[in-house]
Amino acid sequence: MRKTKIFLDTTVISFLYNKQRPDWEAETWALWEYLIAGKYDIVISDDVIREIKACPEPKQQKMLDMLKKIEYTEIIVNDEIEDIADEIIKMGFLKEKNRIDCNHIGSAIVSNCRYLLSWNYTDLANSDTNNGVRIITHLLHYPSIEILLPYNLKFREEK
Repeated sequence: MRKTKIFLDTTVISFLYNKQRPDWEAETWALWEYLIAGKYDIVISDDVIREIKACPEPKQQKMLDMLKKIEYTEIIVNDEIEDIADEIIKMGFLKEKNRIDCNHIGSAIVSNCRYLLSWNYTDLANSDTNNGVRIITHLLHYPSIEILLPYNLKFREEK
């Protein structure tokens, strides 16, 4: 059976070590067990790696160590991804200040992910952005994706 392909934005990895939201931290650890077990095809981008490397130590190294525990494909942000990001900004679904978030969306679309997981509900995992992404994917003839908060993936039911 084919595994569901998901893109992880940096917040998902970051919340493995976030004591300010213990509920999200616990949920992220539960998800990580499924990722370690290989239940999904995981994609991240070089933007995610750059964001992790911009984190202070010791969190940076902890996050990099956790990435070593899962199997993932790293994609390089390219012109196709940046074109999608440009369209998202041009159409007003997100702003230029959200360029990396737009790149995450473009990366998920180009790599044929079904879901983009993010704890960023302000800019990404909300109905407005999801509606905008549906319009963009339709207009540009890409398969649709959905942006979810990790607990909305319902990964516990996919045994």
